Parts: sequence; structure tokens; C-alpha cells
Amino acid sequence: MTFHDESFTKTHNLIDLGLQCAQADARLRELAREAAPMNVYAVQFRYPGEPYQPGVDEATTVLASARKLVAGVLACLPREVQSSGPGTARDDEPTTT
Repeated sequence: MTFHDESFTKTHNLIDLGLQCAQADARLRELAREAAPMNVYAVQFRYPGEPYQPGVDEATTVLASARKLVAGVLACLPREVQSSGPGTARDDEPTTT
């Protein structure tokens, strides 16, 4: 949204954010649909000690989905603005630890 100079609502609701992103860039429509099931993790499980905490397998699956989402969003941006920070490194760049 920032890259497209679009204002957006501050929210943790991935469904709302996905809809806003898809309006700014139609290539993000499918990613927005894929992100919708992760909405519960953006809100319900924000803090430790909640009544239900996902197990390792569930967390691993959702983390893989989140990484796919980040990669998809980055792929829609011009190469010169793509970050090479943690979790966003491109294959042709060395990573630092």
C-alpha cells in the first residue's frame, strides 16, 4: 500500500488488509484469499497464555504460509525496493546472520 502511495486502515485484520491490497494491485487477489485463514493468528494468538495455543505442526504450517505470502507480496514490487532483511532475502543475494 505504501509503495502505491495508498492510505490504509491500521488493523491486524488480514482479510481487510488483503482486500485493500488487492484493490491497489490485482496480482495480490489470490494472495489475499490465501492469507484469510491466517487472520485468526494475527488477532487471537497475539499474546502468550491465550486459551488455545497452536502446536508445533500447526505453527510450522502457518509460518510456511506466511513466508509464501511475504514472497508473493515482494514479487509484486520492483526489485530495487525489495528488502533483503530476515525472511525476505532473494536467492541471488548472500544472507547475513
